[in-house]
Amino acid sequence: FPSHDTNTIVGGTLSTNKGVRIRVLTAVALNSTTGGVTFTITYGGTAIASWGFAGSGVTTATQRQSMDVLLMGAGSTGTQLSSTLLGRSTFSGSGGTPADGVSQGTYATASIDSTTDKNLLISIVSDNVAATGSVVGYFIQKVT
Repeated sequence: FPSHDTNTIVGGTLSTNKGVRIRVLTAVALNSTTGGVTFTITYGGTAIASWGFAGSGVTTATQRQSMDVLLMGAGSTGTQLSSTLLGRSTFSGSGGTPADGVSQGTYATASIDSTTDKNLLISIVSDNVAATGSVVGYFIQKVT
């Protein structure tokens, strides 16, 4: 899987009270005591969700995580609300910590003109060659 993937959310999809649900399943392989991987979802150039995994004295660890993001219109075509929830589904190894800040869920707002097509980007950044991340799969679902 590439270090990023771009999809287009067609203008009008969010409108004033409609949205999209984004489910992403990721995997992280950490073969160092330091370093980490960060996954970010942006809509129209604005980050709406970010999560990851950081080493903490571990020599080998793997983790699979699922991220659920709901992005919806917040009453107008120029405002959006995103709701994010991280679920850790599998963990193995002797340490490491989630670096997400969203384990209990977070909310964010954005001010983006949703009447025109906007890119939805899933990106992966590693800060150490021994830390790798990948997107196992994802789907984007319209919510009306």
